[in-house]
Amino acid sequence: KNYFLYTDVIWVDRMPMNDENSLYTDSYHRVNLKVGWRGQIGDKWKFEIYAGLRNLTQQHYASMVLVNAVGYGGSDPRYFYPAKPLNYYSGFTFSYKFNKLTKNK
Repeated sequence: KNYFLYTDVIWVDRMPMNDENSLYTDSYHRVNLKVGWRGQIGDKWKFEIYAGLRNLTQQHYASMVLVNAVGYGGSDPRYFYPAKPLNYYSGFTFSYKFNKLTKNK
């Protein structure tokens, strides 16, 4: 009842890397997973503990694309910066529910 599992698939089509649209990135897909547990303390406090994995399929893709990049010192332009192939995260949240404010009569 208190456990959860989220998964999503993200697909990104190719993107142009210059104004002439003559150079494009490759399309890619990414699969992510998040698991966790939700709980409650009394009527007002709620919490969530979770962990997740990003890019389960270890796709190679650009996390940032620089349109119209320029190379310096005779080097080729660097249009994109690669993302990490597989990475993980964890965290927790706490929330408190305040009483609804009412008008004085």
